[in-house]
This record gives sequence, C-alpha cells and structure tokens, in this order.
Amino acid sequence: MASIEDLAQIKHLFHFTDERNLQSIRDCGAIFSSRTMREMGLEFQSGGNQWSIDQDLRTGVDRYVHLCWDYGHPMAFYIRNREGSPKVTYLKIDRKILELEGVMFSPDVANSATARPLMTVAQAAEAGMIDYDAINKKTGSLYDAANYRRRVAAELSEILVPDMVEVDLIIDFPNG
Repeated sequence: MASIEDLAQIKHLFHFTDERNLQSIRDCGAIFSSRTMREMGLEFQSGGNQWSIDQDLRTGVDRYVHLCWDYGHPMAFYIRNREGSPKVTYLKIDRKILELEGVMFSPDVANSATARPLMTVAQAAEAGMIDYDAINKKTGSLYDAANYRRRVAAELSEILVPDMVEVDLIIDFPNG
C-alpha cells in the first residue's frame, strides 16, 4: 500500500519555460502562474500552444504553476516550434514544494479534455496514483510496451502549485 512517506522517492521536479521568461522570474523572485502574471500585467511567453492556453483558462488551471517530473516533457515541443525557435529551459524545483499547502496532483495533463479531477499530493500518494518507478526511470526497457505506457503516463501527470513557485525553491537558477 502506498503512503505519504513514498513521496521521499521524488528527488526534485521541473518547470519548463521559454528562456525569455528567465529575467522576469529573476526580477520578480518567483515563477508565477499565467493568471497571476496577467493580473500583474507582466509579459511572458506561454508554455503551451493556443489550444492549451485557452483550455487552461476554461478549466481554471491557469491559476497554477505546472511542474513535471523530468526533462523532455511533451508540451515543451510547442515552445521549441514557435517562430524564432526559442530555447526551452528546465528549472529544477526542490521537492519541498510538495509540502506546501494547496499543491495538487493531476494524473493527466491537467487541462486535457479527458483530465481526471485534481487531488492533493497526499491523496495521490495514499491512493498509489504516483508511479515512482516510472518517474525515476526504473521500469526497465522502454522497448517493452507496458513499460513505455507507464513512462508516458507518468510524464503526462503533473504537480500544480497555486499562484507561484518562489525562486528560493529553484535549484541552480541559471546565471546570465
């Protein structure tokens, strides 16, 4: 049976962003949700395509900062393929973020048309919804179809942080 103690298997998380957002993150001292940035009048480069942006607004997940488990998240593709081919930067986030109030788990891409309801990270841990082996690449060969499906499902699940991730929770923030 899974438990909250199993969360210790998560060493860190990631937030991917267009590198053009780094100066604003540095200046403001936080990664803000897209809703918060709009409310503050901050300019930013979104992490998804137009459908994703619209869907975030419709579903209300624009109030969260989206975190993933590893480099190479499928949605980063949309940043790389914008005009000018912007660079995607992955910011490593301290696992302590999981202990903050209001942090949620989505077993799917949170804004997808088939997304299941959000739950707290503790609820997800207790329900065995977090596939630690897939997150930590311990499922075995990805040439095995079952292992591949587990890894893809884990990659598409998300941690959602309300409003902002403070810069002191970013490990090795890039210089420059």
